[in-house]
Amino acid sequence: MTKRDFDDFKQRLFDRGYRKYPRTFCNEDYCLGKGFKYSEDSDGDSRSSYQVILAVYDYTDKDYPGLTEERRDYVGVEVHILVSRPSEGRMEMLIVGEFPIEEIESFAAKFYKFVMENTEPRKLIKKQF
Repeated sequence: MTKRDFDDFKQRLFDRGYRKYPRTFCNEDYCLGKGFKYSEDSDGDSRSSYQVILAVYDYTDKDYPGLTEERRDYVGVEVHILVSRPSEGRMEMLIVGEFPIEEIESFAAKFYKFVMENTEPRKLIKKQF
């Protein structure tokens, strides 16, 4: 999407409670994210059951050789939906494409429900080394 469209999208995300994170998954410039369905874990800490993380690739502030004028005004977004499974780590769904945030959050809720209904928690296996 164009930088202007992305700036509008980003403001809607902030209005919905998303935050900017300096950490990244791969080589994106930064991430925007929000946790959903908070509950208390075994240590008494509040943790989200699933998260929506948007990996942002902002080509507008880079000087790549050969980048066309059109691409210099481009911001790419990958949507990562992460479902926490304390004994197994996490399960992740990746969405690439432009979708309204309401649709992304709906995908996330359905993916969370699918994971919870179709997977069984595994017992931790203690390995001896």
